[in-house]
Amino acid sequence: MELCEQLRISRFTVRGAVRLLLAEGLVTRRTRIGTIVTALPGAARYSQDVSSVQELLQYARDTELRLAYIGRIGLSKAFAREFGGEAGEEWIYAVGVRYDTSSDAGGKPARPICVSRVFLNPRLKGIEGKLRTRKSAIYALIEREYKIGIKKVDQEIRAVLLDADDAANLGCVAGSPGLRILRRYYSDDGVLLEAAENIHPGERFTYHMQLRR
Repeated sequence: MELCEQLRISRFTVRGAVRLLLAEGLVTRRTRIGTIVTALPGAARYSQDVSSVQELLQYARDTELRLAYIGRIGLSKAFAREFGGEAGEEWIYAVGVRYDTSSDAGGKPARPICVSRVFLNPRLKGIEGKLRTRKSAIYALIEREYKIGIKKVDQEIRAVLLDADDAANLGCVAGSPGLRILRRYYSDDGVLLEAAENIHPGERFTYHMQLRR
């Protein structure tokens, strides 16, 4: 990935993020003080209950991902290991903020629940333009436009500390606890089509899973 592309992403996470947060009422600006993070109320929490693949996919239907950047990126060594690819391999890349749109009721601003970084298999030719005009979840877009069924979703969850960029996008304090949820979407022939890294503020997200024997 060229340096200019890296700088474009960096500019979103600083200036663009602040504008987005100002519009959503999550930060304020004060003369001689600067930008202040406005804490969300304690009830501003997103909860996801999962007991099947269908319920897992419901997450993408019940929330809204607002993409701020769509382009291409060379996989880092870490992502290459997680995706089963090679470092430097070019994938389609999009980044944005996902919102809990149920909070729109009553005129309240939608709540940001995570920063999402989406990696798409380069075999999905021309998907960049489709992402810009999509009205549905990305996995649904893949199934509809490329006639490829998503047959398996692999998910990993681990604790992280929010870095400065993610914290700015989410209206949180840098270094505060967060959850990293990595979802990998596979076709029926085992090809990884989409990988989505979602960074959630720890105090704003609950994941509940029930298994029955």
